[in-house]
Amino acid sequence: LRWLDRMEDSNDISLVYLSTHGFPLGFDIPPADEAYGTDEALVSYWGFSFPGLVIWDDELNVLLNRLESKGVCLIVDSCYAGGFNDPSNWNSTDIPTDSQHQMAYAAEEWAKGFGEDVRGQKRVVLMGSCEDEEAVSGGFGPYLVDGIRGYADSNDDGIISAEEVFFYAEPRSFQMQHPTLYDGYDGELPIMTVQSS
Repeated sequence: LRWLDRMEDSNDISLVYLSTHGFPLGFDIPPADEAYGTDEALVSYWGFSFPGLVIWDDELNVLLNRLESKGVCLIVDSCYAGGFNDPSNWNSTDIPTDSQHQMAYAAEEWAKGFGEDVRGQKRVVLMGSCEDEEAVSGGFGPYLVDGIRGYADSNDDGIISAEEVFFYAEPRSFQMQHPTLYDGYDGELPIMTVQSS
């Protein structure tokens, strides 16, 4: 992600596809922004050998916020992927400190602010499962890949959008997981052109 930040600029569309094991951390790393009381994390390449090498949802959010791209598509294909739709611009001073108000904030105000904040960065997030469910290996990713390869071009305009990919993959996904989408991009976010044969 740091490499991507160095390479992209405001003329680019960035696509970040993460496919690995996901899990709830069991606690909410400040800021206290999780309605379920726990951040979600992804296992990094070396994470199985060194358990501390994970990336959690807030950390991923900070790294994505560094991108200047005119549109960002984040795909998280893992268990508990729905937890990776955090607002792009949170401010810990805006979050109440007592637990009763934190839960009310998370359930109401956070949800309201989420749409505005993410839309500000023009981010589309495709998640292979809900925040509170496990996923099946191969239950979402292969359909995403097929969609990106061209099968998702539902309007035959030669451009594959993040939204088209999601709506192609979601109904084909394994029935025990429920892919989710957050769309903070005005119109459709183009991520690929279809090569004519």
